[in-house]
Amino acid sequence: MKEYDKALEIFKRLVEEIKDNDNSLLGFLYTNIGEIYMEKIDFEKSLEYLNEAEKIRRKEDKNLLSHTLIEKANLYIKMGLYKEALFSLEEGIEISYRNKDMAYIVKGSYLLSEVYKKLGNKEAIIETYKKLANILQNMGSKKETLKTYIELALLYIEDNDVSNAKYFLEKAREIVE
Repeated sequence: MKEYDKALEIFKRLVEEIKDNDNSLLGFLYTNIGEIYMEKIDFEKSLEYLNEAEKIRRKEDKNLLSHTLIEKANLYIKMGLYKEALFSLEEGIEISYRNKDMAYIVKGSYLLSEVYKKLGNKEAIIETYKKLANILQNMGSKKETLKTYIELALLYIEDNDVSNAKYFLEKAREIVE
């Protein structure tokens, strides 16, 4: 609801109540605080809290480490640090696959395609979208699958690859019929 200062106050109060510095709940709280600072465009503080969250999650909460890494990658993208974002996303998505955490596989994949766009790696964008389309289709997310097929078609059109562009437009048509 964009009430960042109020949310920060609540999260920081919760942090103060936790006496054990290795409590896995701190990973959740620090990640959320990092996200709030990211929204406030205070990237330095955001990175500080996301780094703390990562330390705790690597030690105490490996299953949710992917959430922190993917949020950290989002911060790196906003900071223009695409190679760091790529490293963080690769690890975060890998952990998400192990945990079958579909929401973060999808979120990470969208961010990954954004990084590849910034790095000018069209082949990697296409491969990422193909994997993403598969995942979205298996999840039954028609609207997101449709968007992904259209993105793929547009990428192939840019390369004058009519055959592949047509293939993905036909896949898109199947969804809307």
